Amino acid sequence: MSSGMGDYSTGLTILLRSGAMHNMDPDLALTMTQEALGQGYMVRLFLYSEGVTNLKNAMAPKRFPNIARQLEELLRVYGPGSVLSAKLGLVPLKVAACRTCTGARGLVEGEQVPGIEIGSLTRHLAEFVSQTQRFVTLAR
Repeated sequence: MSSGMGDYSTGLTILLRSGAMHNMDPDLALTMTQEALGQGYMVRLFLYSEGVTNLKNAMAPKRFPNIARQLEELLRVYGPGSVLSAKLGLVPLKVAACRTCTGARGLVEGEQVPGIEIGSLTRHLAEFVSQTQRFVTLAR
């Protein structure tokens, strides 16, 4: 994984509404995230509706990409508390999930991949959109 070539001043927000192991949208979201980060773009990923099922730390899919492990690795390199974010003085990657959506699906605080914040549309998604220049929704 590259540490990026840019200054992370330009950004992309991805709203992921597709669930874990429903289709390839979560994999596409992480591929887009990794490519954008590698090119020096800031990325904000918001998990909404069925998309919140991607945050579960204990997933062990047999025939699908392990989205939780991929998220964990991306957050380790680019997320809050990473060496890169300390060096840059900003966080290249932030991931948050809708609290109402997680609760409705029986997901509780502490089950998520470390670094994913359980939040809200009005705070997190609005903040993410205001910090970035591009917005993409992935949903089926």
